[in-house]
Amino acid sequence: MRFTGKYPLRVRAAIAVFIILMVCPVSSYSSGSKKEVHRIKIGVLPLVNLSGSFLAEEKVGNVLRLELLKSGRYDLADPGKVEKFLEKERLRCLDMVSTSLAKKFKEELGIEGLILGRVEQYESGENPEVGINLVMIDLTTTNIFWSSSLAYTGDDFKGFFGFGKVSTAQELSRIIIRKMVASIPEF
Repeated sequence: MRFTGKYPLRVRAAIAVFIILMVCPVSSYSSGSKKEVHRIKIGVLPLVNLSGSFLAEEKVGNVLRLELLKSGRYDLADPGKVEKFLEKERLRCLDMVSTSLAKKFKEELGIEGLILGRVEQYESGENPEVGINLVMIDLTTTNIFWSSSLAYTGDDFKGFFGFGKVSTAQELSRIIIRKMVASIPEF
């Protein structure tokens, strides 16, 4: 039997297969061994603001907590409990922690890691500039587990014909924090 028409049989068959694959869900089979993510509980200290920009530490700290949660790898200690602990211990300098204080954090807040850091630069304007330093301490060993320091300007992301330039310090801090959180190794 000979097919006559606008399209040959092979083309019609290919179109039919394509439509079937698009309409019918394709299920994947796995051996049932999904890698379980070990979520650790960490505390985030208020960041030290060295930028001179009002509320920079709060803006960057909020982005940091959000990105840590979005990563799915961390449970965060209640910021209110962290604040009460800091008040009780009368801590003023928040960009360094002694070994004895690290142990107290672990015991009283039940956390495994502690993030502290500084907002070095936070400038808005035509070409925003943001610089952030962060450190994570493993409270079991009281050693520095991870540290990162990044600084960018809005022009650093400018491409061909000026496209891609980051125009706000808030967006620039979000980019920096995402890169930093992604660079934290498995705990």
